[in-house]
Amino acid sequence: ELRPLTEDGSERLRVGMRGLHRLVESIDVLATSPLVRTRQTAEIVGAEFGIREIAELDELRPGSRASLFVEWMQDVGSKETIAIVGHEMQLLKLIGLMMMGTAVAVATLKKGGALMLDVRERGRSHAGLRRGTLVWSLTPRQLRMLGGEANGDS
Repeated sequence: ELRPLTEDGSERLRVGMRGLHRLVESIDVLATSPLVRTRQTAEIVGAEFGIREIAELDELRPGSRASLFVEWMQDVGSKETIAIVGHEMQLLKLIGLMMMGTAVAVATLKKGGALMLDVRERGRSHAGLRRGTLVWSLTPRQLRMLGGEANGDS
């Protein structure tokens, strides 16, 4: 819980977030787990997108029920773009809940990678949760290449 990002990891992430910014014009809400590495990652995302306020949520801690975050997200309302910085398994369960209505991993996601769900069109499940469609999923290397690295490997 206390392990920070390395200097190299931080720099690679900054390049990747430049790549993300080429795909995503703006972020309306940025939420993160309170653990050190995720908080540092969220600060790098926030710096790239000019976001000063980051929502630090216990609902994104490892082991939390994905439905608790979805409930928080319902309260956010109809913001255009919500970015989430979290932990692999927690995020994969959240994605499963949003796409299939069940908190099981239905996608893959690498550390420093990103994916986009569109929750505008699919409506809500029988439990009233927003439903999402996977738009794209990118590896950290692909994001760094979009961010200007020649081969994404630096």
